[in-house]
Amino acid sequence: MERQWFIYLLRGRQRRFYCGITTDLDRRIWEHNNDRSRASKCAWVARPLELVWSTTADSRSEASRIEARIKRLNRSQKARLVKGELTLEGLDN
Repeated sequence: MERQWFIYLLRGRQRRFYCGITTDLDRRIWEHNNDRSRASKCAWVARPLELVWSTTADSRSEASRIEARIKRLNRSQKARLVKGELTLEGLDN
């Protein structure tokens, strides 16, 4: 049985969004905000970061596909996703 994966959006300074995947959401958010050696470089410079959206996937490959779709969105589309105005089903494949 595979682990559950999380796809998440963090928002940092200057309304920047950062999208990622993990199996431990709390740990990963803590790392992005507090551990420079474990944080993404993009996320580290946008600190402080707050979780604004997340969903789950059953496998790493599914999580990676969803992450790639979200990363192709522009900032306003990501904001709509966070507000619930855009759904994963509404994204282009």
